[in-house]
Amino acid sequence: MPTGSSQSGSEQIIEELQKMCSDMHSEVEKKLSELGERVEALAIENTPARAQKVIKGYRVSEPKHIGNDKVFVRVSNSSADFNALEAGYKTMNEKGHVNGYVPGKHMLENAYTKVNNNVMAEFDELIKRVIK
Repeated sequence: MPTGSSQSGSEQIIEELQKMCSDMHSEVEKKLSELGERVEALAIENTPARAQKVIKGYRVSEPKHIGNDKVFVRVSNSSADFNALEAGYKTMNEKGHVNGYVPGKHMLENAYTKVNNNVMAEFDELIKRVIK
């Protein structure tokens, strides 16, 4: 039984699958970085111009891996004013009583939502491109 040619074919298939997995891995990292940058750009666009410290505080992390099958990027803001502007805050009078509420602008939340609406279609296209 000629197993040499069969083994060679199997090795070739394994090699091609490993290359496809490697290509997919790097393409997913690129796509996640691109999506993170898009979220950051939309958040900056949605942030009021007067909040320059908040605008300068946005950051996109490098792709990070959790285990063998999960990759993520984080869009964050290091400004001390970010949480109050994003989520809103209570206003107080001089006696310390709440006298109002300033609603949040939800810049980052809205940016995530907008980008997330198309994510699955974009990843479907990426998969089709890498498999071909």
